[in-house]
Amino acid sequence: MISLKSKSDGNSNNNEQNTEIVDSNDKNFDAVSNNNISYLATITNKDADKVYVSTVEFDSNSKISKYNAEIGGNKATIYFTENDYVFCQTEDNCIKYSSNNINGSSFDPNTISFGEKQIEELKTTSSYKGTANCAYGECDIWKINREGLESIFYIDTETKRIAKFETQTPTGSAEVQYDFKEISLSLPENARTIPGQ
Repeated sequence: MISLKSKSDGNSNNNEQNTEIVDSNDKNFDAVSNNNISYLATITNKDADKVYVSTVEFDSNSKISKYNAEIGGNKATIYFTENDYVFCQTEDNCIKYSSNNINGSSFDPNTISFGEKQIEELKTTSSYKGTANCAYGECDIWKINREGLESIFYIDTETKRIAKFETQTPTGSAEVQYDFKEISLSLPENARTIPGQ
């Protein structure tokens, strides 16, 4: 048995659910990509006795991701596009970088967007473990080995989208919870470009 908690959406309770884990080779990992629908993802990282919470908003129309986190003790926002990103320490202090310049960000939004290629890679080490209640209703549970680290994926049984995943990290653990909803993002107009960046 494993213990699961459902995220409250205002209509559900944060009650612990007990779910029987059943190994099955009869079920195929049939998740669909999350990178073609807008969402708010809440990322909770646990490292020893510290907990860090950050968020990622993704606009499927503009293909812009907005990452909000605490970096070096200061709050920061980073906007990502396919070609560049904008790092903002405050609303009126933003710098635009080329996506080839990684000095301003150690986060890559592609690690949680799960495009079709990533979904295919997840299938190769997936092992079905049963079902459980989750924020959107019922989810299939899959154990997956990613780069030598164990992850648990919760796949909405109706939409087939990844509703949540939990993973080991080199220094602790992380959880990503998705809230699929309308998101509209644009890059800050006041972003400065520094020569050579």
